[in-house]
Amino acid sequence: MSYADELRAESRRGHSVFHEFILALAEVPADAHFAFYEGDEDASFYAPHILRRLGARQLHSFICNGRTEVLKVNELTLRDGRCSDRSLFFIDKDHSDIVGTAQEQIAESNLFQTRCYSIENYLVSEAVLREFWVQRLHLSSRDERLQDSLEKLRTLQRKFQNRSRILMAIVLFGRGIDSRPIVKLNLNNVQLDKIFDIDIGSQNCVYAHGAGQHFLGATNMLNSGAKPTSRELRTIYRRYLKEREPQSYIRGKYELWFFWKILTLFTRDVSDREKAKLSGLKRATPTWTLSLAGCVESLASLLPCPPDLSDFLDRRIVPASGTA
Repeated sequence: MSYADELRAESRRGHSVFHEFILALAEVPADAHFAFYEGDEDASFYAPHILRRLGARQLHSFICNGRTEVLKVNELTLRDGRCSDRSLFFIDKDHSDIVGTAQEQIAESNLFQTRCYSIENYLVSEAVLREFWVQRLHLSSRDERLQDSLEKLRTLQRKFQNRSRILMAIVLFGRGIDSRPIVKLNLNNVQLDKIFDIDIGSQNCVYAHGAGQHFLGATNMLNSGAKPTSRELRTIYRRYLKEREPQSYIRGKYELWFFWKILTLFTRDVSDREKAKLSGLKRATPTWTLSLAGCVESLASLLPCPPDLSDFLDRRIVPASGTA
């Protein structure tokens, strides 16, 4: 890590962010609101819904270095007492409801925790596909191919989620479920193209050759020497995952990769000139290519405010004068 990287990381730690917030209090209007996020992409997901409720009031955002640091800033803000009624904190649930984080204070009224594993899971939805179809592909919502695409999404998402169960059981194993030794996991190192083969024609989502070895190696499970048995993984699934909604435990970045893959394949299919000519249907005319790195920023504007987030914001933000 370079010196510049160290400075950037330090500026996003809880105490540093809190002091920046305190300094800002003297420089902003008395009715300004403050939002604290885990990472860079979160603002594009949350801010539009906040601003819609604030009207002309200002929103000042702070990026923290992950869930723990957001919770630390929240603790410091509540202890300080200034402006806590206009401060909003946002965290991903992750696996905190499964692996147990009793020491984390997540019941505060100014703290929103995702119902899903993370914000990315919310984006993987039929609602976003419908808007993507119209706003990005420039096709009619009455186009017969849309219903076919929605059905394919349902089928493939179900298969992807079924395949992901074993992977999440491995992650829980590494996170020390049932008092096991904790492994320092590297979940960002996984190349999902080496895990899943997806085909929209046959509507298949299967494991790629060598998927298991790649996942165990990439996540650092192999190097740790903690290789779970099939029996252990089945037990973890039955005990902790079977009764849960898949989007509540499947890592959001993994499910968003799946959705990006599906949207990319759909786009390629309906943009094909020859297919459009033979079918007599309009060809899609996207003006840009959806990148995986920019998925959250690109798709967040297509998603209606999730009900749990809407309830939270409506409770926390007093309507602007003249809008009640």
